[in-house]
Amino acid sequence: MIRERPLFRRRLKALWRQALQSTLKIPCRSIYGISMPLLRHLHKNRPLHLVDVGAHDGDFTFGLGCYTGLLSAVLVEPLPHKAAALRQRFGRPGYHVFDCALADRKGQAELRVNAMEATSSLFGARREMPEWQGFPLGEECLVTCRQRTLDSVVAEAGLPCVDLLKIDVQGAEHLVLQGGRETLARTGMIWTECSFKPLYAGSSTFSDLYGLLESLGFQLTEFNPAMRSAAGELLQVDALFIKPLKLAD
Repeated sequence: MIRERPLFRRRLKALWRQALQSTLKIPCRSIYGISMPLLRHLHKNRPLHLVDVGAHDGDFTFGLGCYTGLLSAVLVEPLPHKAAALRQRFGRPGYHVFDCALADRKGQAELRVNAMEATSSLFGARREMPEWQGFPLGEECLVTCRQRTLDSVVAEAGLPCVDLLKIDVQGAEHLVLQGGRETLARTGMIWTECSFKPLYAGSSTFSDLYGLLESLGFQLTEFNPAMRSAAGELLQVDALFIKPLKLAD
């Protein structure tokens, strides 16, 4: 099992939050950076097979490594410098870092990189939308990257199943799912960013993802607010979809 060891101060903070929640029933928003709507469906010290698509700095994977432990982890990140940093941070057995974008087919892709790198996407941001006001997108530049499918990277990493699939790819979530039909058949939970409006040209919305995942046997279980406009409108959430266990006849 892969077990991450956070700095003492962060470990102490996490233990304090867990104690407040378990003894005094005081809710906390997150533990090790993992939000409570997701943690409610995970078991401490029950390790996972994890796939982190759009890993960025790797904090999500690290947090789960601290809380549940990991049996194996696949981290996918198309930005070259971010992928290189992930290899340094997670350069141990059990971790598999892929420097590529995921979509519905293999090939090459042009990644649209904004100054605010967390908003970079295979799709261009619809900057004319008033919902983007207040977000420092900066200038857009194009970076050519390799494009693969979810099925291909999971197969190469040799994961027997996926306990948790996390997706954060700024509007291209539907492409990731379309390229992962075999993987989704043996996936238990999906934690994905969903947008209520098409903030990127050609991007998916919550209704698109809900319909697709429902057709594959997943149920919407939790929401966590993620991004709001300057006017306070909820634009994006992180949503948890779970495939319910089949009951014996």
